[in-house]
Amino acid sequence: MNTIAPILETFRYNHFIMGLLTDDLSEKHAVWRMRGQTGSSVTWTVGHLCRLREETIHLLDGPQSK
Repeated sequence: MNTIAPILETFRYNHFIMGLLTDDLSEKHAVWRMRGQTGSSVTWTVGHLCRLREETIHLLDGPQSK
């Protein structure tokens, strides 16, 4: 079984969804904090998701030599 295929499909889906969600995101909404001004901002959440995407790319690329 190809274990990379589901990871790639998830990455493609998340890439599509991220584009839909941020296409018309204004700065006002990007810095808005959820849960009564005590939670993470939309910007933080998007940044966190981008970091996870970067880790996925590294997993797909394999170990890097130094």
